[in-house]
Amino acid sequence: MERRMEEHEDTNDTVLATYDPNWSGRWEQTHRLLKAMGERREFGPDYDLYSRALHEAYYAQFRTVKDVWEHDLKWAPSCPAGLDVAIPQLPARASVADVNRVFKRYREDVEAAEEDRDRPAPVDPPGLIAFTTPAQPGCERHVEQLTLEGSGDGQAVHCLLALEVTVSQAHVCFIWQKDGGSVCNEVERLATHVYRDRFASGFSTSRWRRLLVRKGEHFYSPASLSFYEYDPWHLKSAGLRYDACSLVSLTWAGRLGFTDPKWVSCESVPPYLVSVSMPGMRSIATRHVAIPRLGSPAIANSAVRPRLDERQG
Repeated sequence: MERRMEEHEDTNDTVLATYDPNWSGRWEQTHRLLKAMGERREFGPDYDLYSRALHEAYYAQFRTVKDVWEHDLKWAPSCPAGLDVAIPQLPARASVADVNRVFKRYREDVEAAEEDRDRPAPVDPPGLIAFTTPAQPGCERHVEQLTLEGSGDGQAVHCLLALEVTVSQAHVCFIWQKDGGSVCNEVERLATHVYRDRFASGFSTSRWRRLLVRKGEHFYSPASLSFYEYDPWHLKSAGLRYDACSLVSLTWAGRLGFTDPKWVSCESVPPYLVSVSMPGMRSIATRHVAIPRLGSPAIANSAVRPRLDERQG
């Protein structure tokens, strides 16, 4: 009698509990049922149940994890020439779930590398005065993680905040992240919070005070701030295939904060913004830019709660 896999066993040659030498009969019978249901257009819960049973019957033909691996490797998409994506290797003491994760990751890596190969190279847009490469003389840069609670029943917004500050201006770029609410839909609230918590009178952080002391001032006015939004290519936000970077024009309305956003698309994406958007994400291709890995001291974290007057406004 063949041994079945126990939790403590760690070899890829151990017989799987799902192995069935008579798998083909199960598969044929389930396939006929699904085909008949499809012809009758019966696509309810039973159809989903039999679809899963068909999948299980097919994989019951594999005696060991190694057999599953060799099958999936045979049918995995080939990586186009010139793209640096490693061929999967069978992990030690792997389970079928491990194999599925490895090949899912590999397919995603191949797809991302193909998209990166075809996307325009990052380059500073004409006329850009912030986030350039090299940096403008006299500026200070800071990157942090920002979480803004949702308004009402809305989702919280998670984004990276790229700041570039000089003695007279502050440039703020919201870099969208996949989880949570939309930066675009909450840009007025985001801009208002960033100004009041980091640049306004009474909220100016020590990070920028030494710049202001040179002018004899103690805070930045709303007019001295410029806002940008960057949607990284790898998140495929809003169905976009490539990066999208925009200048966001906002009007300061006093107690109500920033209002009336207008977006002006940039012709290209600054390499600096591409580089800071990558921490925490696996970098597939590095054809365009060298991606720096920002350590924990380089990215601060903050969670901003709406003020009462802004909720009312």
